[in-house]
Amino acid sequence: MRTSDLTEPRTAFVVQPASLGTKVSFHRLEAFFKQKGIQVINTPKFKRKHPYMAGEDIERYRELLSAFSSSADIVVCLRGGYGSQRLLPLFNKRIGNKLFLGYSDITALQVTRVVPFAVYGDWTWLKSAKAWEIFLKIFNRSSFTVKLNNPSIKKPLKGVSLAANLSIFTDLLGTTFLKEVPEKFILFLEDTNEPLYRLDRMFFQLVNSKFLKNCVGLGLGNFDYQERLFSSQRLKTILDSLAINLPTFYYPVGHRGKGLLPVPQWWHVTVDSKEINFRPPEGI
Repeated sequence: MRTSDLTEPRTAFVVQPASLGTKVSFHRLEAFFKQKGIQVINTPKFKRKHPYMAGEDIERYRELLSAFSSSADIVVCLRGGYGSQRLLPLFNKRIGNKLFLGYSDITALQVTRVVPFAVYGDWTWLKSAKAWEIFLKIFNRSSFTVKLNNPSIKKPLKGVSLAANLSIFTDLLGTTFLKEVPEKFILFLEDTNEPLYRLDRMFFQLVNSKFLKNCVGLGLGNFDYQERLFSSQRLKTILDSLAINLPTFYYPVGHRGKGLLPVPQWWHVTVDSKEINFRPPEGI
């Protein structure tokens, strides 16, 4: 399917499930979507009512409910920060079937399947033509392929996609909110401002949590500390020392770096040495 054949979203609802954003950031988001022909139908509140979150838990929870019951085509997170996981006890069922865009701390709402139709990524990534095309494919529930250069993949990997921020993901391990994945899956990971010893600690917890029982591959994105990206070799050293015997490949997700691309959650994925194919599941 060509990009010109894809239906484009016309309206967006902006939410702040975690930390408080700024009016400047919101106006930039609003201007960007306006260029794409998308009208933002709400204005978030920016008066701080909490020291480190965008309001009390119940307020942020109600904002999400309002977004998914609105007429908007998509729900977009203004930023991450901290606080999304605090909302999990408030949900007694999945909400909506609108496309939900967010990453970083928003991991908590996506990997627990509170939101069934979600894409891991930030609205700023969509400024690149490639990322925008992928976003439209996801919105239209259409398959798409991303070219890769990962010669270490010797045979195709097949599973469902699960993308997360490593810090948030490991915080959820062992809770009642994060269920083990019963089918084969491919885990995409990224993180920011974490030194190597903390990454080591989090990978150790992940490996020994038994969550990776059905994991068939790791898509490692960008990891950075003090505004500098770690090389893939340094990450591989950690994984090798922890005996993570899983095929790994690079996929451009993260807080820093160029050419960042969104990842749809819970889609069917096939990875080989040259490309990765995403195919939507039934019923979304």
